[in-house]
Amino acid sequence: KCGIDFYHGMPKYINYDVDIDFLCPEKIHIGENTVIAKESILLVHDYSIECGLEVIGKSNKQYEVQFLRDIYIGDNCFIGARSFILPGTRIGNNCIIGGGSVVRGIVPDDSIVIGNPGVVVGKVSEWAKKQYLKKEFVKGTLNKNE
Repeated sequence: KCGIDFYHGMPKYINYDVDIDFLCPEKIHIGENTVIAKESILLVHDYSIECGLEVIGKSNKQYEVQFLRDIYIGDNCFIGARSFILPGTRIGNNCIIGGGSVVRGIVPDDSIVIGNPGVVVGKVSEWAKKQYLKKEFVKGTLNKNE
């Protein structure tokens, strides 16, 4: 668990090379049945304020400052490969984050997000109904519960 809060149960899968911000792993909250694909980054800290304070002459030479904000990823989500989840992001339940997306802010339940910056482009429920009718998917790994 590495200090991460699995708040509704265990995720389905987190790839071994997901970059988890271990500055404060307890600020990362991941819901049940969620998958986080390879090389994704979950970042809870941000030093941009230090740069900004330096520009306006308000930095402190004795220490650096940073933003430190929680990340919430809901139940039954898929975070695509090489996605970047920024500090303060809240991803609702039943969401798909497309590979390579950069996500910040609030993502409503049942959303598909793609791009940099990540934008909502559709609903998972509508997309899934279309995919189900096409029947182009194949069997994957076995369900451990059956």
